Amino acid sequence: MKRHLFPLLLILATGCSSLPEGQPRSSESVRIARDEMLKGIRFDVRGENQVAVRHFETAYGLFTQVDDLKGKIRSSLAVARQYLLLKDPERAETWMTNAGNLVSVYHPELASGLLLIRTEQLFLAGNPDSVLKLEPKNIKASPEITGQIWAYRLLSRDRLRQDFEDERDELESAVEDMADLAEDQPLDDPYALSYCAYLTGWAYYATAEYKKALPFYELAYQEDQKLENLRGLADDVLGIAQTHEKLGKPDLALSGYFRASEMFRQLSRVSDAEDAEFRYHRLRLPEAGAREKLESLFRSSQSENLKFEIRQTLDSPAQDPGK
Repeated sequence: MKRHLFPLLLILATGCSSLPEGQPRSSESVRIARDEMLKGIRFDVRGENQVAVRHFETAYGLFTQVDDLKGKIRSSLAVARQYLLLKDPERAETWMTNAGNLVSVYHPELASGLLLIRTEQLFLAGNPDSVLKLEPKNIKASPEITGQIWAYRLLSRDRLRQDFEDERDELESAVEDMADLAEDQPLDDPYALSYCAYLTGWAYYATAEYKKALPFYELAYQEDQKLENLRGLADDVLGIAQTHEKLGKPDLALSGYFRASEMFRQLSRVSDAEDAEFRYHRLRLPEAGAREKLESLFRSSQSENLKFEIRQTLDSPAQDPGK
C-alpha cells in the first residue's frame, strides 16, 4: 500500500498526434521535432531522464528553426520537467520561465501545461500544501492535463492525511473524459489515461471501496498493455491482485502477485518484487513450503519494514485470505 503513494512518471501533453485531414502538412523540421518528442516520452516512461532531456532539447531546437511557438512551449515544459526529475531546479526554472513568457504573450490557451509543471514542481519539492493553493478550475485544459493536475492534488491531500474524496471525484471525471475521447481520436498523452485510471483505483482501494477500485485498475492495465508500458503494468497487476485478495478471490490474487513479482524483477525494482513475493507466500500460508519461503525472504531482504511485516506474519495465527 505505501508504495502506491508515490506517483508514476507523468507525461506532459505533447501535441504529437497526426494532423487532422485537410490541415496543412507540417514542415520537415516539425515532423522530426515531433518524433524527438515521442522518443523523449518513451525514455521518460522508462525513467531514463538523461536521455529523455536530450531528445526534448533537440525537439526545441527544431521547433525554433521554424519558429513553431506551440512546439517551443511544449518542448520547453518537457525539458523543464526532466530537469526537475534530475534534481536540477535552476535549469528547470530557466526552461519554465521561457515557456511562461511565450504562453503569456502568444498562447494563453496553453497555460494549463505550465500549471501542470508548476504543480509537479511543488509536489516533488515536498510542498503539498502549496499544491492545494493552486486553483485548477480557472484554467481550461485537456482531459489529460486536467487529470494529472487532480492526481497531484489527490496525492497532496493524502500526504497531508486529509480526505481526498473531492479530488477523487474530479480525477474519475477526467478519466471518463479521456476514455471517451480516446474512442474517437488518439490522446496527446495516452500515458495520462493509464496513470489517472490507476490512481483512481488506488483512491477507491485506500477507502476500502474494492468493487469500485477494480474496474479502474483494469482500465489502467488495458491501456498500459497497449502502450507496452512494463513499469505501469507491474503496478496495475499488483493493484488488481491486492483488490482480488480483499474481494475474497485468493486464486486470482496469487496469480497476480506472482506475475507482478516477475515484472518487478525485470525492472530491477527489488523492493517491489519482494513485496509482491511476500504477499504471494503469505496468502499461501499454511501450505507446506510457504513458511520456509517467507523465512528465506526475511533473511535475504534489505528492507527493515518488510522484515517487520514478515516476522509479524510468521508470529501471527493463520488468517482467512482477504481479511
